[in-house]
Amino acid sequence: MAVAVRVVAEKGSVMAIKVRKWKGSNKWKGKRFVWELDVSARGPDGRWDRKRKGFNGSKADAKVEANQMLAEILAVNEDHPPEKEVPTLSAFESRFIREHLEANRLKPTTIDTYKYRLRIHLIPRLGHLRLDHIDRAAVQTLKSELKGLGPNALNHTLGVLSKVLVFAWDIGLLQSLPWRLKNVKVKAVAPKFEYYDFDEYAVLTAAAETTGDHDLALVLLAGEAGLRRGELAALEWSDVNLVHTVLTVNRTVYKGQVTPPKGGRSRKLSMTKRLVAALKAIRPEGKPSGRVLLRQGGSTHTETSINEAMPRITKAAGLKVRRGVHILRHTFCSHLAMRGAAAIQIMELAGHTDLKTTQRYMHLSPKMKDSAIRLLEQPVPEGAAA
Repeated sequence: MAVAVRVVAEKGSVMAIKVRKWKGSNKWKGKRFVWELDVSARGPDGRWDRKRKGFNGSKADAKVEANQMLAEILAVNEDHPPEKEVPTLSAFESRFIREHLEANRLKPTTIDTYKYRLRIHLIPRLGHLRLDHIDRAAVQTLKSELKGLGPNALNHTLGVLSKVLVFAWDIGLLQSLPWRLKNVKVKAVAPKFEYYDFDEYAVLTAAAETTGDHDLALVLLAGEAGLRRGELAALEWSDVNLVHTVLTVNRTVYKGQVTPPKGGRSRKLSMTKRLVAALKAIRPEGKPSGRVLLRQGGSTHTETSINEAMPRITKAAGLKVRRGVHILRHTFCSHLAMRGAAAIQIMELAGHTDLKTTQRYMHLSPKMKDSAIRLLEQPVPEGAAA
């Protein structure tokens, strides 16, 4: 029976001190003590620590020793503060955007893509779960519910979730990452995209000459220099050297924010003669500054308004009416490939960061394929018959 028992609560902790007569123990076989001291404490995090020992001396001295043991346990607990409360994915979303995406200065387009995946796919399905409760079973359920997504889109969504969890681990909210997200398999299928063949492109440029000088400059900058939509809107006269017929793609614009072009680096391109002529036709007098392409009302373009010209030009050309200008970039890369440019050259001119992207254009139009078959009808080269 314990001679003294105290249970106290202090600073959110529960403690118990027991001082009882020694009855012997296998732990201390061969040793005899007057008192057995048994001290335990539970901290605010719910974790118990316990110490036991034998003691020789008076009852008062035994109590002093027991209190010293308690102080040692509490000192250890202070070195191990309570674990941080783990938020739900929904509660953690804004912090992830603010302290990871925005703090690391990711491109606005990338941030918007992350926000989209979180808002449309992740928060509605996993937002109610604590981050440390998003386990393999939860992810498999997510995959099942997103079965309508293509494999690339699904893998990108899983990648966003992985970034969220890794960031939570980096800042100490998660103690570990015990499992790994497994992507779904993606079949190697050549992507399909449209471009203008040589005849269609000639008709388009001829039509642009009738709809306005800025329309013609836009078509040629995209079709013969490969500029993207945001790069077209952000192009400034300081980027254009008409004397040396070179232009530099230094920036792009997205939702009003000017950033480095896709891939993070600028690129220089030589200009075709008719592109030089088209830019000279719209060049202001004196030393021009500011944006190169203007809307019909004279205001500068945004990355959205750049698309306004295409319906007007394609309608005038008698072609399928289109809104987007990206088909002209596809045309630029495809025409280079059909004229025999090497993949590495197209990669540099287009500003691709991955050669796999460029390989998409290393194809032939139906007309080029037909001309290749016609080669089989030509006479056998000399010496080949042997």
